[in-house]
Amino acid sequence: RGAGYYSERTAGARDVINDARELVLTALETLSDTESLRIADFGAADGGTSQQMWSTVIETLRNSGDNRQIEILYTDLASNDFSTLFRMMQGMQGSPTHAYQKHHENVFVHGCGTGFHQQLMASDSLHLGFSATAMHYVSVKPLEIPKHVHATRADRASNAAFAAQAAIDWQNTLLARAAELAPGGRLIAPNFGVDEKGSAPGNTGGGRVVGQFAQQMQGHRTGNS
Repeated sequence: RGAGYYSERTAGARDVINDARELVLTALETLSDTESLRIADFGAADGGTSQQMWSTVIETLRNSGDNRQIEILYTDLASNDFSTLFRMMQGMQGSPTHAYQKHHENVFVHGCGTGFHQQLMASDSLHLGFSATAMHYVSVKPLEIPKHVHATRADRASNAAFAAQAAIDWQNTLLARAAELAPGGRLIAPNFGVDEKGSAPGNTGGGRVVGQFAQQMQGHRTGNS
């Protein structure tokens, strides 16, 4: 869906990204000798969840006297809502507070409609890669999970199939980023996970939202059969 649908409904992802701000600033401190900065936000959706973080980072750089040109490449699938992304960064949609292209000069925003499991830009050209709460997306769905909708609550065989695909995708993702990163470049990738108690998004010991949804869908299918 368009019109900022994703970012309006993923406040949790926004919180994770904002908490990573200091990691980003620390990484950029090690890149003080580059003539310009090329940054990539992989799996960025409509850009809304990371907009505040990038706005704060750019403002911090400018306030410190760093006036280098900054290029930010947002990546996602070809079906992504890039139109909303570009409007938000220019202050044409949403809150203008963090529309950093409107407030700062020499900041250039681009979009790439290709999945992040492969190389997306020229080798040795990327200074900082960032991807938050996106690596749980696999490049290929290995199977249909019976009686559920999410791998973390699937049967053992289905879970293993998704884990195997995820391992392949993670390796390909790291190899692609290694090719893209310039010498001294950094990659920051905070992501969802499953803890030692089995807690994960949608299964936090409370309502188990994903499980309830799966049961409702199963009942709906049975009722229509």
